[in-house]
Order: sequence, then C-alpha cells, then structure tokens
Amino acid sequence: FDIYPQEVAQRYYEEDQLVMSSRLPLVLEESKVVDDRLIWFEKSKFPVIGDRNEVIGVSAYRIDITERKKTEVALKMQSAAFESFALAIIITDIRGKILWANSSFATLSGYPIPEVIGKSSAQLISSGKQDKALYVNMWRTILIGKIWSGELINKRKDGQLYAEEQTITPVLDQNGNVSNFIAIKIDITSRKEMEKALRESEARWNFALEGSGD
Repeated sequence: FDIYPQEVAQRYYEEDQLVMSSRLPLVLEESKVVDDRLIWFEKSKFPVIGDRNEVIGVSAYRIDITERKKTEVALKMQSAAFESFALAIIITDIRGKILWANSSFATLSGYPIPEVIGKSSAQLISSGKQDKALYVNMWRTILIGKIWSGELINKRKDGQLYAEEQTITPVLDQNGNVSNFIAIKIDITSRKEMEKALRESEARWNFALEGSGD
C-alpha cells in the first residue's frame, strides 16, 4: 500500500482478492497521465496455483494499448459521422464483404443492418442487369487504389429494382496496400425515370413535328 495512493492500492487489493477467490483471470483497461499524455493500458491478472492446487498468489502484466484506443475513438467518430449522412454508405474488406453499413443503406436496400454484415453486397443487391465488363473494370480500378464511380441497377430485398450512383474509394494501409473500400450510394431512380419520361416526350414531340411537316 506504500507504493500507490491509498485509493488505488485498495482497488488493486480488491482485484487481487477477486482473482484469488474466483480462481479466474481478470482483464481490465486503465489509463494514467504520463508527461501530459493520456496512456491506456490493458491489465491482466491471473491466479498462481501451488503444488496442492491452492491459490498462492496473483500474477499480473499490462500492455500499452494507447494506439488501439486512439483508433477505436477515431472509428467511433467516423461511424457517428457516416451514420448521420443521408447517403447510403458501406465499408467492406478487400473481398467486398460488408464490415459496416449505415441506416441509410438499410433503407435503400431493404436489408436490416445485422443481415448485411459479413455478406457480399453483390450477393445481396445485384440485379444481374449489369454487363460483366462493368464489374471487371470496377474491380480492376479499385484494386490498384483508384476511385471508381458509375451507375448500377440493383435489387432491394423485396425484389424491386432501383438505380443508384455509386462511388467506391479504396482505403490504404500503412504500407500503401488496399485494405478496405468505402462505397457511397445515391438512389437516382426518380432522376432516371424523369430522364426517360423527358426522352419519350421529346420523341413524341419530334414525331408530331415531322408529321405536321408532311
């Protein structure tokens, strides 16, 4: 108790007693300020068993997890930012399996978020309406670390087709290799329907003009 402040020493003592009485390991996270920097540690304690199967003490070690905590905080902030977007967003691994999706993607695709995690977006929403050459070009582009944008016809969970404009941005690791993809999707179904209606209207107008000219 002389090494640490009384409050801290009491907490450590209670942790040791818990490990000894339960005979189970204990893993905790704790932080402290060192040279004006907040340092995070993961502390592990486990019982030491004697020759007669009795608990004779507690062994412990801790590792610096500061960088991991910084990454977790950054990811939480990014997740909160992405979740607030009106646009549908998914994050996938290098094989295209979904690691994260926001609620706008669930609305667009019709799939609840728990149903899409770990699945390939191609398996879930592909309509089969695209030329295979489009996908070949898309994968060739993003796997070398370049951004790809294009329009797709996809299918919701209920089978309804919709048009989307998609931009896929590769994420590079510390070695410059592609590790993940971030896809941003915009539902352009209404726009495509309006464009189609406009073309049809222009075609009818031109036909009428040609007929009146005769």
